[in-house]
Amino acid sequence: MVDSGKYFFRRHPKLTLLVFLLSVGLVTFYFTEIWLRYLGFQPGLAKRGWYLMPADSLVETHDFYTNSQGLYVANPEVFYRQNPQNEPPYCINRQGFRTGELDDKPDTSKKTVLLLGDSFAWGGGAEPLERSFADLLNQQPRYRCINTGIPGTDPAQYAEIARLYLQEVKPDVVVCAFFTGNDLMYYPRPISADYQLFYWTNAGALIGYPPDFLSGKAPPFASAQEAYRFIANHYTLWNNRHNPIKLFCAHFRTTTLIWYVLHSLLSANPSGWFKQPVSVQYLRQIQDLAFQNKAAFVLLLIPTIDEADLSQHKIINRYQSKLPGIQLYLPPNLHSDYYLPMPNGHLNNAGHRFYAQYLTALLDSVMQKHSDR
Repeated sequence: MVDSGKYFFRRHPKLTLLVFLLSVGLVTFYFTEIWLRYLGFQPGLAKRGWYLMPADSLVETHDFYTNSQGLYVANPEVFYRQNPQNEPPYCINRQGFRTGELDDKPDTSKKTVLLLGDSFAWGGGAEPLERSFADLLNQQPRYRCINTGIPGTDPAQYAEIARLYLQEVKPDVVVCAFFTGNDLMYYPRPISADYQLFYWTNAGALIGYPPDFLSGKAPPFASAQEAYRFIANHYTLWNNRHNPIKLFCAHFRTTTLIWYVLHSLLSANPSGWFKQPVSVQYLRQIQDLAFQNKAAFVLLLIPTIDEADLSQHKIINRYQSKLPGIQLYLPPNLHSDYYLPMPNGHLNNAGHRFYAQYLTALLDSVMQKHSDR
């Protein structure tokens, strides 16, 4: 007698197909979750690579703040509590930068480098911080590096630092570390003491203004609580207890990504698709200030981890059209092994060492050409 169970798929073809499709879907979903985790996506968060956590009670840590000049700087008191001996690499100078005092009498045998940048210049990813490319450069016998890199900042701040301090520092060369991941600005940002660039909290670093602030259509946030509410409502799926679909999507990376891709498509504004970045305006200001003060200028590209395995030529071509009139410098043979995995995405110790070696050799060449003029 023939076992009819062997022919279940023939007797119930639709049910068999449904079970097969569900199985394939679940397996695909599982591996997609693993892949998105590797890429740095988080469940419930709109943006990749964010450090953001739900907080029932928001507490400000004040690691960084906007000072009276409108610059976003490190809080010396916070870092002093972490480092009572006030020793490198956490010593913060009077201006709020992780570097020596700007008015220190320089060693005349060394060339002075004014470094502008964000968390990459600060030393993000280096463990410990004195292994960052800025610190490694400063340890060279030929160079004194004044490091003004601050996490979360942008070319608007870089230009303001150059305007305020370039004459005081009197550098031989100005180096701007330009991170391609977020230094392309599409609106000018006013430098003002009237708002915080970020609020540092137990939930993460919360940006101090909504997107419409840059186009003049909205004010900055008045408090960390207001910033947290806005971000939670617009860039997470956490605050949706009354929406079961959003609540379900918030539990998985795949469903979160699908939700925000659909949301972006439905709310897309074609008028902004061809907008050119304004970053080059700030970079030209820095370059002009450097030349006026008889200093060389170097724009050092730091690509994202996703771009790191592309050729040097391809990366430079990608950004040269966005930054016309500025010579771009990028080390050859860069690759993603020099980065920490997402969601961090900063250079690791090997990457900082790689950039320090490239920058030292580049500065030797630039200084030689500059002295020959």
